[in-house]
Amino acid sequence: MAVTPDAADLEDLFRDLAANLSKTGATDIVIDEVVSDDFQIASMSPLTKGTAEMQSSTALQWKIPELGVTANEGASLQFAIRHTANTSGLKLVNESLTYSDNEGNVVAFPTPSVEVDCGTALPRAGGLLDRGPRRLCGL
Repeated sequence: MAVTPDAADLEDLFRDLAANLSKTGATDIVIDEVVSDDFQIASMSPLTKGTAEMQSSTALQWKIPELGVTANEGASLQFAIRHTANTSGLKLVNESLTYSDNEGNVVAFPTPSVEVDCGTALPRAGGLLDRGPRRLCGL
């Protein structure tokens, strides 16, 4: 299961970031993200900038040496999560998400959530299960 902000959220995020970066850009950026205990990070897609490391099954750290120093630019990191709890409902994906850089820029990130339905049975061989954004528990 992959949860990412939509295009409008990303546009807002990078517009805010660009406003903060309008003078000197940002250097030595560190973004620490911890997903809630109901999830585990399953995989990460290739980065557009910087390096990312899994700190644990629920935490990652993304480091970017510089961003927007010589021109307007953005960066993205996408990762897939797996629901591991046995409870249904609308769940926030992140437990925490922090940003820091040498220039003290302030960044506001979107708050992703996912609807989880633990009461849905798995499809039989050849069957289809299309429940939109819902996901099965513990998969």
